[in-house]
Amino acid sequence: QAALLRVRAACTERAIDLRPAFCEHDEHNNGHVSRAQVRRVLARLGVLPSAQQVRALEARYLDDCGFSYVRLLDEMEERPVESATIAGPGPAPRGARASTVDPLQTDIVQILAKIKGKMVREGVRPREFLKQFDPRNELVIPRADFYRGLASAGLSLTPLEMDTLMEVFCAPARRRYVEYEQFCSTVGEALTQPGLERAPLLEPVPHVPTLDSPLNFLNFEERNIVSGALKKLSKFPDQLSNILEVFEDMDKERCGTIPRVSVERALCQRNLLALVSARERDLLYKCFGYRRGCGDEV
Repeated sequence: QAALLRVRAACTERAIDLRPAFCEHDEHNNGHVSRAQVRRVLARLGVLPSAQQVRALEARYLDDCGFSYVRLLDEMEERPVESATIAGPGPAPRGARASTVDPLQTDIVQILAKIKGKMVREGVRPREFLKQFDPRNELVIPRADFYRGLASAGLSLTPLEMDTLMEVFCAPARRRYVEYEQFCSTVGEALTQPGLERAPLLEPVPHVPTLDSPLNFLNFEERNIVSGALKKLSKFPDQLSNILEVFEDMDKERCGTIPRVSVERALCQRNLLALVSARERDLLYKCFGYRRGCGDEV
């Protein structure tokens, strides 16, 4: 531990990066170098631990392939701030502070929906930013690189949301790493639907993002009800019902939203109100709802 602290202090004080120096001597690209090469790298960069500390490092990181400098560098890295709450159970929060925590920031469904909406609206592809941190194609990357990759992709999450996300996709038996490939496959469902070769008659349903508001959130059962109601209404598109013209006539402000009463009046004028039940209408209004002023519109 004293040797690690000495090497870390020297590297931090003089902004030394040991990884490129070790990689120059790693001919087989397996994360190992010889004992002589370790001493040569440390001497060349001016990181001079005592002979006893060097022997302690060798005893800790030597294996059948040589000196594992990858393990040395991993243990030298200080734990990032964003993952400090994941390493172990923290102290119990006080009552006043616990009441200020937004439960939506710990809901993985809400977090994934937020990321999927960002991907659909802005065309973000997080795999392109995360893949660069996996040179050995292990399908896992450190938590710090996962945080850095999502930030580079423009997926701005709060620290609590990031902690929840990394905890859900944490690699088994490697809590300092995140399974980024599984994460990309999960959020990629917003753009593609896997398994269609086994169900050729299945019609893919595109992901339609809503505003990042809890007012529009639907659980699994509610989404199924909304999907069934939209299928009923899709049998009478605008080419047949000309309902868009009725909506535009009621939208005096030309803002794209109208009150719920106006929506029901428009559906009634085109004989579509009887197709959906009151429960289905309420969920449709919730799904496409928009808070304007003091009231909710659709």
